[in-house]
Amino acid sequence: MFAEQFIMLIAPYPFLQSVHYTEYIDQYKQEVTYNVNDILFCFSFIRSYLFLRCSLVVSKFMNPRSKRVCGMNGCEADLMFAVKAIMK
Repeated sequence: MFAEQFIMLIAPYPFLQSVHYTEYIDQYKQEVTYNVNDILFCFSFIRSYLFLRCSLVVSKFMNPRSKRVCGMNGCEADLMFAVKAIMK
């Protein structure tokens, strides 16, 4: 749960708009300046994982009936089971 909360915190913020990250690239002998908000925006696409996980949890392969049937057959109805069932 803490990892998911940390993932939700990764986002561009208005107070970081003037903060820049500068890096010197030896190969090209050039200095590159990045905006910190742009870097955070690239990492914020990790949050699409939460949309995928939520859609799997509400699918018909994670309801109590499928968990009961999986329990009778000796397997566990978790996220990987839902992914495999949807792929089939």
